[in-house]
Amino acid sequence: KHEIMLVEYLVKELCKLSYIKIYGGCNYNNRGAVVSLAIDNIDVSEVGYFLNKKGIAVRTGFHCAPLIHGIIGTNRKGTVRISPGYFNNLEDIEKLIKALKDIYEKRPFL
Repeated sequence: KHEIMLVEYLVKELCKLSYIKIYGGCNYNNRGAVVSLAIDNIDVSEVGYFLNKKGIAVRTGFHCAPLIHGIIGTNRKGTVRISPGYFNNLEDIEKLIKALKDIYEKRPFL
């Protein structure tokens, strides 16, 4: 229940940002504790690199499931995968959301 609450909050907040595409949409019902996303015009590896520098662990690329990327239209770029866990809290999710906004607004790696 804790992980689902974190994912629900994350999805609600990220769906407010027009430059973030959430694969699976903004519906958080019947979703596991995983959110895959991309930021407009920013390579997923750059997103992962920046988040890592902020101490936020995510996974980028094809996630050992390359065939699904043909279906969701990300077979050339992959996604950023966020998997909140039992030991995460709302403060962690807030930090992640702020970092994702900073990536788009400040483009620190360009």
